[in-house]
Amino acid sequence: KEGERVLIHAGAGGVGHLAVQLAAQAGAQVFATASAANHEFVRSLGAQPIDYRTEDFRAVLGQTIDVVLNSTGQQTFLDSLEVLVPGGRIVTLTSPDPLDVARERGFEAQWLTVHPDRMQMQEIARLMSLGLLKVHVDQVLDFSQAAQAHALVATGRTRGKIVLVP
Repeated sequence: KEGERVLIHAGAGGVGHLAVQLAAQAGAQVFATASAANHEFVRSLGAQPIDYRTEDFRAVLGQTIDVVLNSTGQQTFLDSLEVLVPGGRIVTLTSPDPLDVARERGFEAQWLTVHPDRMQMQEIARLMSLGLLKVHVDQVLDFSQAAQAHALVATGRTRGKIVLVP
């Protein structure tokens, strides 16, 4: 929400690039981990980039973050606890991250899975129609290339979404 400081890991990725835009539109100050090649892209979305290859986000941010969105794994989840303010929130998309460790330290922690909802989809469509939310498509592949698409996403090196078409 407005005035919060948010850290989004993999800010140039399929989920991250959308999360950056939504957080920035909400009035948050957004930081995003990304490779140097994606810094301009992440800036254009509304986030201050942190190069995960050359910078330790914990040293850059200190204990100043209200909300973390983690999509990169357990070690990043644990490291992210060090940047949260007391009572901060961490949301993870990967499982099994140690939510209990975060909760024991006084943080709100949850694992988010996708459950499409008509109202949410209508809001996303509205934001897209107004040009307030832009989906970056990295590649469009034929459905017969689904295995290749999965392999590309698994590398963690894609920018935005991979789209499969029939």
